[in-house]
Amino acid sequence: MLQYQSVPTLPTTTPTSILGVQLGLDTSGNFAWSVNGLAVLTPSGRFVRKDDCGDFLVDVTPLILPVNPQVYLLPAPCVAPGDLLITASDPNFAAMYVLNADTPDNILALDTATSLIVRYSTPANLFFNFYVKAISLFDVVLGE
Repeated sequence: MLQYQSVPTLPTTTPTSILGVQLGLDTSGNFAWSVNGLAVLTPSGRFVRKDDCGDFLVDVTPLILPVNPQVYLLPAPCVAPGDLLITASDPNFAAMYVLNADTPDNILALDTATSLIVRYSTPANLFFNFYVKAISLFDVVLGE
């Protein structure tokens, strides 16, 4: 007579997080690749991207390409203009484009949910101040 024995499952590792944002490969669907580059999903269900010449968002929903953008959320000790910061994970996803980063405590950013320019600083930490940046492998390959 055959006997079946259940194999113990390996404990699942929880993803690393900083400030409540999960690091690593993003699987949330909040990003898409458009002909203009990486786009971010807004609460209204549209994909937007910061205009390269100005400080405003452009709706690129009709220009979305059916490819996986391969977005990674990585910790960064400093940011520069044009960087895409993630300030909250699902279900309250929030992202913003850095406009001016003269000092770490005084960053001007363009909020993708409201299209408003906001002042942002990372929550204080005793040891390190980290931001979470979204980086697409396509941006790295294309040199953007």
